Amino acid sequence: MDFPSVEQSLSLTRADFDLNTFRRLIAQKGLVVQWQQTAECPCQPKSVDRGFDLTDIDDVDSGTGNVLGCPVCKGSGLIYHSPQDVQAIITSAEGEYLNARFGGYREGLVSITLNPEHLPVFGDRFTLKDSVMLYRETITMVEGKNIYDLRFPIASRTVTLATGEATHDIIYLHIADKDTGLAVVGGDHTEDWRGPAQGYEITADGKFQRNNINRLEDGMRVSLTYFIHPAYTVVSYPNSIRDTRIRKKSNVDKHVPMPVRVQAKLEFLELEG
Repeated sequence: MDFPSVEQSLSLTRADFDLNTFRRLIAQKGLVVQWQQTAECPCQPKSVDRGFDLTDIDDVDSGTGNVLGCPVCKGSGLIYHSPQDVQAIITSAEGEYLNARFGGYREGLVSITLNPEHLPVFGDRFTLKDSVMLYRETITMVEGKNIYDLRFPIASRTVTLATGEATHDIIYLHIADKDTGLAVVGGDHTEDWRGPAQGYEITADGKFQRNNINRLEDGMRVSLTYFIHPAYTVVSYPNSIRDTRIRKKSNVDKHVPMPVRVQAKLEFLELEG
């Protein structure tokens, strides 16, 4: 049985979405983010279920099937490709309290709104290039190794203080005794071991460089608190269904893609069993 709708007049005044106005808003107020797209790595023996598998989410079957020794994806099952800088509106940081092995925390979810041509997918990464937050990490000095890739590249932040303008990257560095593994009393060497001939410095691409093996000895653990550019992983599919039809300077309706919105969570907030 058919259910025909009543015909409506389309000649009256109508409210249509103005995409150009929203593009101006993104251009004026949008934050600069690096968008890295993802693809499924061919090292996997099977396709992921509905494209939902991420490295920090346990699979419901025997495992993700990722090859840990893969030189491209490093066992994650995802290939990050086509990095480009775009602008986006970041809003609605929210989340519920969750329990993890290190205690309770609020999972930071944000809404990211982009221009229609920037269509992300589940697992894509957005890095806020002009924003910073603090991250803590402990690394171990390894014999014959002087350049260390931290989990995130070290970023710098310039602030205006009562003493003048200052730029910081690593804001705290503390060492442990290489034999006992216990933190050294007075082992804060954030500033006095910094420099080409001292203990360490930061490379141009944000890596930690050991310069003096007599101070940062092999086997020594080093606690670092440093600035990073926050990275977010997309955990929802885009709201492409918000597409609409408009009639502007035309006698017929035209389909127009609407701005895209996704939810993303801070990359390092991963639950561990």
